[in-house]
Amino acid sequence: METSDSISITNTGLYWLEATINGCSRRDSINVTINPVPTYSFGADTSVCEETIVTLNPGVVGTSYLWSTGATAAFITTDTTGTFWCKVTNAFGCTYTDTINVQVRPKPVVNLGADVIICNDAAPLRIGQTIAGATYNWSTMETSDSISITNTGLYWLEATINGCSRRDSINVTINPVPTYSFGADTSICEGQLVSLNVPISANSYLWNTGSTQSFINVSAAGLYWCKVSNQFGCTYTDSIQVFVKPKPIVNLGADIFRCENLIPFQIGQTINGASYLWSNGATSDSISITSTGLYWMQATLNGCSNRDSINVTINPVPTFSLGNDTSICEGSSVQLNSSINAFGYLWNTGENTPTIVVQSTGWYWCEVLNTAGCSYRDSIFITVKPKPLLNLGADKTICSSEAPIPIYSNIPADQFLWSSGETTPFLSVGNSGSYWLKATVNGCSSVDTINITINPTPIFNLGVDKTICEGESVNISSGVTGSYLWNTGSTLQQITVNTSGIYWLDVSSSFGCTYRDSIQVTVKPKPHFSLGNDTILCNNSSFTLDLSGVGDQYLWQDGNTSPRYTFNKSGRFHVKISKEGCEAADTLVVVAKKTPTPNLGPDLEICPGELIVLNPKFTDGTYLWQDGASTPTYQVSQIGLYKVTITNECGVGEDSIVIGKGACILRIPNAFTPGKSTNSVFKVLNRQLISDFKMSLYNRWGQKVFETTDPARGWDGRINGILQPTGAYVYIVVYKDVASGKAYSHQGGFVLIR
Repeated sequence: METSDSISITNTGLYWLEATINGCSRRDSINVTINPVPTYSFGADTSVCEETIVTLNPGVVGTSYLWSTGATAAFITTDTTGTFWCKVTNAFGCTYTDTINVQVRPKPVVNLGADVIICNDAAPLRIGQTIAGATYNWSTMETSDSISITNTGLYWLEATINGCSRRDSINVTINPVPTYSFGADTSICEGQLVSLNVPISANSYLWNTGSTQSFINVSAAGLYWCKVSNQFGCTYTDSIQVFVKPKPIVNLGADIFRCENLIPFQIGQTINGASYLWSNGATSDSISITSTGLYWMQATLNGCSNRDSINVTINPVPTFSLGNDTSICEGSSVQLNSSINAFGYLWNTGENTPTIVVQSTGWYWCEVLNTAGCSYRDSIFITVKPKPLLNLGADKTICSSEAPIPIYSNIPADQFLWSSGETTPFLSVGNSGSYWLKATVNGCSSVDTINITINPTPIFNLGVDKTICEGESVNISSGVTGSYLWNTGSTLQQITVNTSGIYWLDVSSSFGCTYRDSIQVTVKPKPHFSLGNDTILCNNSSFTLDLSGVGDQYLWQDGNTSPRYTFNKSGRFHVKISKEGCEAADTLVVVAKKTPTPNLGPDLEICPGELIVLNPKFTDGTYLWQDGASTPTYQVSQIGLYKVTITNECGVGEDSIVIGKGACILRIPNAFTPGKSTNSVFKVLNRQLISDFKMSLYNRWGQKVFETTDPARGWDGRINGILQPTGAYVYIVVYKDVASGKAYSHQGGFVLIR
């Protein structure tokens, strides 16, 4: 509502002025927009420690920012000393700039060095660092410039100058020393071993003996030490003194051998100041021995013991007995046996064996000596009585037909005993063998033996009488071993006969014993007939054979049993005829044929480059073509008259055909058969005098299966080597006739046949 010609604007708004002259007024208005300035403040200048990042941010929204560094981001970071300003522009184009000073203070340099590894015998360890003007703070809470370390661990030091700190750490490893103890010095007895053992596990061992084991066994006096190293490389050494005391000398002497009549006796040894222990528990310096055994004595002096042993063998006196006085029969002997194992023997006969054999009357003694030198003697009286004279005679050999035979004793006796158990003076013998007789007179016996050989007669049987058919033969054999003589004069074991008669055989064994047997052989006649030569039937002819009276049974190959048989077709005919059990057979081959009727078909036309195969369609016969060829078919490539003549057993037939010149236009087949000898490829025919040729083939789904621009090429029914299925296919053939220059196109279907 001001009335001056101007006003001061401080706020956004719509302002109007109305001016009046001479009572007439006019008004105008203006929109005044007062946009805000993007004011902000960085705050007071700042000071930071080295390696600290300072972020400078105006904290207001603007459309653009321009920093003293040239950056245009809403904020920047810095870690360097300097003066930084930012000009902020808002959406209204209003700008504002503020400035801040940044000071970066250096940190102290702290370095505790590399990690440390020591053995615990080197502890404590002093670590630290002196930095002028710094204060210190350790991980152990200490505040000096160094500390003393006695334990393994990670230690750090933080140094501060002007409020800026830096920290460094160090790993200190204090590894244990492998301490151990051998214990007190020790004493052992002479000849003993003592094991010196390090009682801890370690990485390595080194003894003053040079050994590297964890223990050593020693028997000599001396000072022994071992240096032990663990896995940390820390070492420890301990030592021990070993003293050796002498043992008493014990010697019971050599082993002793005594006879049993020289016991008891003493063994032992006296050692001054010693105590004793025997294997039998005695504690004196000697003991009395009464039996065989191993005896030992242990003597102990100053705590050290020694032992010796002795084998004592008490050998028995070799007592034995030769037995009571005895009697033997003349010609007999008796064995005198000392019945004892000994070192030596002596008989009054001068022999020195454990046993002797005697046959004479008299006294006999033996003295036996054992390995210990102990001896014993015994004696015996032997009386010899005469024995009877027995003789069964010479050995006998007879044939089995002469058995049995008697054998007799030639003397009287108190007792008889045959090998068969009989007790009579004679024995009846029916088998080969060795027979003995024992005859006893006054207690003395004689034995004689006789060998009786009863050789077998080669008994055999030629079997029952035999009947065979004419033309057959029969083998006759004895089935036994020997020499043979047939009434036919043959000397073989077996003969083959095919005629009627009586046949006998004598068989003699190697011992001269003979046996005979005979057999009757009867030969019956068989039917005689013939079906004749193999034959040919022409043009449905036939013939009949009548074999009545030849036999009493008939059997043809088809089961017919009639004596009459009619032949009217090709085949192999067989008949078997029997008469009184004897059979005969014959075979006839009949071939039915027709007179040749060749047919070459109607006259044909041929174009240049074509081949026509002539087939007379008659296979039973020989062929003769007009040019002398004799093949079943004939290939034609030229026009002309062609003739074939076929001949067989039933006659001659011929036919001819005229091959003329054809119209010779391009021809396309309607079918083909892959894999056959003819028409195995689908291709065009009469393909002379054409150009610009192209043939495309499709299956019923429209897939192209073959295409060529060579009229001589065709499709073999395969795609990628795979034979395609039977069915209908489509061809499209285009070409140009060379003579007229006219282009042609043919489309149609064809069939793939298998």
